[in-house]
This record gives sequence, C-alpha cells and structure tokens, in this order.
Amino acid sequence: MKEFLKNILFLLCLLSTIISCDNSPAELEQVFLTKEKFEYYISKGNEEYSKKAGLPAIVASQLFFDTAAVIANELNDSILIARSIFAKGKIYDAWNKEPIKTIEYYEKASEMYGRIDSMRMTQLYIKQLLAHSYGKIKDSLNCIRVLNDLYAEIKTHSVKERMTMKFIPEMALISTEVGNYPLAEKILDELVDEKKVRNEPGTNNYRDHYFLTRSRLEVFGKQERPFRYLDSLENTFANAPNSYDSLYYSEQLFQLYDALGDIPNSYTYLKQNVLNYAYVNNKVEFDTISNRLANMEAKTKKQKSIILKRLNQIWIITFIGLGILAIGSVFMSIVFRRSSNKYFRIWKELEISNQKTTLLYKELHHRIKNNLHMIFSLLQMQERKSDNPTTIENLKAARLRIESIAVMHEEMMLQEDFVDFKRFLHRLVSSITECFSFERRIITHLNIDNTQVPQKQSFSLALIINEWISNSIKHAETNNLTLELFIDIIDKNDHILIKYSDNGFVDSKAQRIYGLGSQIIQLLSKQLNASIENNPNQPYHYTIKINKT
Repeated sequence: MKEFLKNILFLLCLLSTIISCDNSPAELEQVFLTKEKFEYYISKGNEEYSKKAGLPAIVASQLFFDTAAVIANELNDSILIARSIFAKGKIYDAWNKEPIKTIEYYEKASEMYGRIDSMRMTQLYIKQLLAHSYGKIKDSLNCIRVLNDLYAEIKTHSVKERMTMKFIPEMALISTEVGNYPLAEKILDELVDEKKVRNEPGTNNYRDHYFLTRSRLEVFGKQERPFRYLDSLENTFANAPNSYDSLYYSEQLFQLYDALGDIPNSYTYLKQNVLNYAYVNNKVEFDTISNRLANMEAKTKKQKSIILKRLNQIWIITFIGLGILAIGSVFMSIVFRRSSNKYFRIWKELEISNQKTTLLYKELHHRIKNNLHMIFSLLQMQERKSDNPTTIENLKAARLRIESIAVMHEEMMLQEDFVDFKRFLHRLVSSITECFSFERRIITHLNIDNTQVPQKQSFSLALIINEWISNSIKHAETNNLTLELFIDIIDKNDHILIKYSDNGFVDSKAQRIYGLGSQIIQLLSKQLNASIENNPNQPYHYTIKINKT
C-alpha cells in the first residue's frame, strides 16, 4: 500500500510539472528520468540501511543517499530535498558517532516538512526521531520538550488518524530512557491500542519496543508484581533476527533483572550480552594480533634496510657510469633504468607493508578498548555480588574510572594530536550519569566551546571531571529534588578554563571528607601543572585553569 501511494504521488507531481511548465518534450523526459533516479537511490539506500549489517551497510546507504541529495538539489524540489536531508539524519543516527549532526539534520528535515501540508504526518514521525536523538545525548530537557509537543499535537487528531502513526510506542520508549515514566505511561494508555501494535519486518520493531517500555514501567516505574511483560521481552530476545538485536535485548534484560535483584537471570543475560558483543565485533586473540604486529614490524625494518642498501648501490653505479660515460653511456643507461625500477617496486612493497602495519596498530588499539570494556563488566559483576556498601562504592568508582579511560582512548584513536573535548565530554557525562540513573534523577547542563585538548593532558582531565561528577552524586544534598550538574568549558587563547558546580548544598557542620577521589584530583592537577580553586562554602564546586602548552 505504501509503494502504491508513493507511485500515485510521483505521477501527480509529474502531471503537475507537465501542466504548469512550458517545457519541451526532451526537458520533460529529463525531469522524469531524474526523479525516477532519485527514487531509485533512496530505495537502494533504505535497502542497505535496513540490513543492520554494521558499518559497511551504513557506508553503502550513505553513498546512495548522497547521490539522491545531489539530484534533489539540481531539481530544486522542496519535497525531495527534505527527504534527502531526512535520509542523511537516519545515517548519522545509525552511525551514532556525531549525535549533534543527527539532531541538526532531523531539525532541518522537520522544519521543511512542516511547511508542506501533505507531509505533516511525516513531520510528526521525524519529531519522534529528534526526541530520540536528544535522549541519546542525555539532553532530557529538550527530549521531554519535543515529546510533550508531539503528545499535545497527536491528541488533536482523530483515533483513525492515530492508527496510522505507528511510531507512538517509540515516544513512550524514549520517555523511559530519560527517566520520565509518568509521561511514558500516559502516552501508552491514552494514545496506543496494544492489540494493534505490530512490528514492521526489516525496519521498525514497534511491538518489541512496546514490550520493552511496559517492562521498564513495571520494574522502574510502578515496581509492582506480577510483571506481565518480561516473558514477552524474553521471547523477543530468543527470536531476535540478527546479532545486533540480540545484543540490544540481552543488555535490556540484564538491566531489568539486575534492578529486580534477580542475580541468576541478570548473570545469564550479562553473559549473553558479552558473547553477543564478542560475536558482533569479530574478536581475534590479543596475543595473536600482538605477534602479527611484531612480525610485521620486523619485516618492515628488514625491507627498509634492503632499500637503503639498494639506494647505496644505485649511487655507486651512477657515479661509475658518469666516469665512463664516453665509452659506455648506453650500457649504463640500461643499468640505471633497471635499478630505478627495482627501487620503485621495493618502495611500493614498503608502502603496502606500512599500510598493513598501520591497520594492525588500529586493530591492537581496538582490542585494548574491548579489554577495558571487559574489565568494566567484571567490576560490575563483582559489584552486584558484594554485600558490603563500602566495597560496592569502591568498585563503582573504579568502574567509572575504567569507563573514563576507555572513552578517552577511543577519542584519541580518532584524533592524532588533539582530542575533540566537546564530543568526548558528552559521552563521558552520559556514561557516568547512566551508572547512577536508577539511584537518583540527574540532569546535566553542558556549556562547552569547540575546544581541542592535547592528548598528553586529556587523560588526566577526563579523570578529574569523572571524580567531580562522582563526588556530586555521592555528597550533594538536594532534598529529594533532581540533581543538576553544570559544566562550562571556555577556550581562551593560551589556556582552557573549566568551571564545575551542582545545585546541591553542603551541611556547614559536617566535616568535609578527603577520600581517594580528592587525592586523585589533587595529584592530577599537579600533573597537569594546572591551578585549581574552589569556594570554601561550596567545597565541591571547582574552577581549573589549564595551559595549552
């Protein structure tokens, strides 16, 4: 039915073009062929996107969508341009590396669709994706703002019109991801008919996500037994069509059973999650990779030695040839040409060898990242098994430090000399707040300039910010209100100024605790040669100045 409507729309657009324009037959045929090509590239991009086959599928679909965007811009067709912008947003959303880009594309597409009366339903769907994108970066304020606007607008539509809005269950899922369970329950109860929620094979798992949302509401929201939807979610995991869905649902089930204190089931799904993660990333033994890297480095050094030796031979032959040029110019010309050809072949072999070495270095760093993730998971498992509050607190602190190192390591792999600290800090704050999201509600306010931090300073600075946030979560008293964290990073000419605060207060009669976290902050500040200040009345509010050189 969807394809039929698309074809009808396409024919109407073509008829409108023929009636309203005084073009020649050749020009009209070119317009038809160009729009037909646009539809072809969009459909091919969607086909690759729906495979969920990792980075290769994302790259392939992006090439198709980029070609469609060029055609849309040449035609200056607002509907086609809006569709191509939306397609780019989907690619960045699936890539999950530049969430700010995803938000920019979705906002632009939503704005363009909003100007076209016939595309208002599509605009509502894109707004739901925009809310999801805000949720992924833990911008709960903007996420809930978009969801409330959507809810209010959908309420104005008839029940029949709502039946066409298959994405409504996704709105409730997004609301649970930022911790707003009352809004999620209101969306499901007032806007969704459970009996009519269906998956769309190869695209959207609306019914599976409905079960996940209801399970979260039962476990994290109402916390009332019996839990009617956990069995359905387990069945969804058992019948997952691909390894990526299996990885996602095993992680969700682990979190739900862990929150219920069901250690056997939580351990079972954590184990499944680790196995799925290993399968998705196609792990190779770390020692094997290291040995291959060492062998390749030895081979490269040997080839460099051969090249230097050959170069010396070439120079000797050249000088001899110049000395006897009068009697053997033709012969020496042949010898020199052959030597040059050998040098060129050896040089190409060295270049290929260096490329392989670079690839192995990247693979080695990838294994390091996976091992850090494994250490993180082991600390988390040990934390679940411990009954001692002090031990649990120490394990959680160690786990967050490992997570900070892992995130920074990944950012360093993307940049050679400097780290994009704005992008890194979004990921770091999300990781830390997710760890405590079930203990208290947390909202973050990040005001960050587009600054680059030298790699030699980035690890220390990451650990300092980790300790600041952990201290606020542990010690900031808010009288049961939402904890708000404020981080400002200002890029000056020769230094970087970082300000940190929260909305909590400190009991003036209570003695300030100088634990391991405070010692870490002081030691790392000395290591950075940075000046650090804090208000005596607010000992957990900090200002730190770091020189760029």
